Amino acid sequence: MLTVSHVADRYGVTTTFMVRALDQIGCRNMRPDSALSAATIARFESAFGEKIGAARPKSSTDAADHDLPLRAARTGPKPHVVRIAHEHHTGKRRNGYFEKVLLDEPGTLHAIDAHGTREGDPWRGEEAPGQHSFFEHTGPHAACGKQVKAVLGDRFNPEDMSANLCRRCVELVAAGKAFRDSPWERDAGRTYFCEAYLRLRIDGRVVVEQCRLRDFHSGPHRTFDGATWDIGVDDYVPVSEDSNRRITEAS
Repeated sequence: MLTVSHVADRYGVTTTFMVRALDQIGCRNMRPDSALSAATIARFESAFGEKIGAARPKSSTDAADHDLPLRAARTGPKPHVVRIAHEHHTGKRRNGYFEKVLLDEPGTLHAIDAHGTREGDPWRGEEAPGQHSFFEHTGPHAACGKQVKAVLGDRFNPEDMSANLCRRCVELVAAGKAFRDSPWERDAGRTYFCEAYLRLRIDGRVVVEQCRLRDFHSGPHRTFDGATWDIGVDDYVPVSEDSNRRITEAS
């Protein structure tokens, strides 16, 4: 879902203008990171699209597309970088509150095009060395298919020999195949990783099994280790080494 900032970028206006405009059509107390439904965006376009287009200077290069309200239609997709991603994070207490922090030794570093995640790219396509952001949900998939929990503002450099880089991510980034479209720009026929998962308790230990297949796949879900399921825990078929273990659903 698009945020106030995303729509402001596409129309070529400031977030301040967007917040004030949304307030005028009845959307109160909006912030730059507030999500906007398709209906709200349509109301905004109906109320302000023509005014924005009329206020923007015209030139011979954009006269032919004056009926396209979004700046993206004129300028093309905004550049974005493939970033470094971590599979895990940890936490600590500060002033009585629990907060997420990066691991000192994150292990293998993966590549992700944050532009194509549910939250979007926190840095809007620009490099931001030394900065990081955590995903609020279960985490999207890196280029290689591994689920990640944090994204760094640094660019993923497949030629960096000093870092512990995921080999599959290195291959995909080097081949230019690590970029992905935003969720709102995806075609129905495109294939991305399936987001189905199961929370299991195996011999008392909670495990989250993620499907490694593409979305819109047919047949049962399949994990990276080869376990399968179709509906849930009742038809879950573990890998051979887990076949004699007690497997139940984790609450």
